Amino acid sequence: MQSEQRSTAAGNDDVRVSAIRARPLLEHTSDQRSALPPVGRPPRKGYGRTVAFVAAALVAAAVVARLGFELWDRTTLHPGGPLVASAGINGQPLPVGEPTAFRGLVLRNRATKPAVVEKFRILGVTGGFEVLDVHASPVPSSNAAMSVGRPVVPAATRTKAGQTEGELPLVIRARAAVPGVARARGVEVTYRVGHRRYRRSDDSSMYLCAPREQFPGFTCPGEGEGRFSDTAVDFPISR
Repeated sequence: MQSEQRSTAAGNDDVRVSAIRARPLLEHTSDQRSALPPVGRPPRKGYGRTVAFVAAALVAAAVVARLGFELWDRTTLHPGGPLVASAGINGQPLPVGEPTAFRGLVLRNRATKPAVVEKFRILGVTGGFEVLDVHASPVPSSNAAMSVGRPVVPAATRTKAGQTEGELPLVIRARAAVPGVARARGVEVTYRVGHRRYRRSDDSSMYLCAPREQFPGFTCPGEGEGRFSDTAVDFPISR
């Protein structure tokens, strides 16, 4: 009895070596190859595919934005631009119905490309101011100054001394159809440089005072100065 208890006690004091035995770092498989256990995060599946998709989406968005900008740029009428219309205030006493010419208007192009004039308007025309025609002066001697029937303001030229603007003088022929002060507020030019279109206006007022006897000395335009209507008249620019 006592011998059995000793053997039992001795058995309780025994330590099982196999329970704390360390596992080998290399695991041997049946085909004699060794493999390390996986370390760190497992690889993400489909990561490269996601990056490629995002990159393709960004490229497509950039292409669409570029095409959208070009379409907007071609269809939008931009204010101002490189063309400048300059003239002074002109007033002339004359008989009723007698034609006269305003020669002070010059279109100046500051761009390095020609400017093609598409539309020419006279703004703020009051009753009695009758426009007869608008033409380039001097009359262009070659087709280089016209583009499909439209006047072209030459491109600016650059030299060592600086930049010289291209110029196209215009002449506006008009007459006073009725007695009084016939007037126009200014001009507006629609043009394009390359594919981009612009609109430029200039307040170069024009007055016709008729008949001459009622406006001696420098009394033209008198009380009619600065009083214009909202009427605009389109005129093609002829040779």
